[in-house]
Amino acid sequence: MTRLSSKLPFKQAADEVYRSQRTAVTEATLRGVTHRHGKMAETIACKEAEQIEREKPDAKVFPERLLVSADGAFIHLTTGEWREIKTMVVGEIEPVWGEWQRNQTCVGRNEPVWA
Repeated sequence: MTRLSSKLPFKQAADEVYRSQRTAVTEATLRGVTHRHGKMAETIACKEAEQIEREKPDAKVFPERLLVSADGAFIHLTTGEWREIKTMVVGEIEPVWGEWQRNQTCVGRNEPVWA
């Protein structure tokens, strides 16, 4: 139920649960269960992040190049308003030699790395 109601509006998710399981679940029940599970998942993710922060090694070597990728999307909230969420990833570019190409390429990409 949680997975379904995290992807659909709660009313639609309740209808889908009834159609597939022949079990009547109210919108309010789905909302409560989904929010509770979401809070538990957030707590677990925060604890894992805190552990990584505590145990991370000090950087001894600084990469010559980093790849930064950022994106944003608008999501429709249950209150009817729209909010923007933003994501960002920073990673080290690791050059490797492609077997079929003589130019140096980035891992996972088929484009030359420019110096």
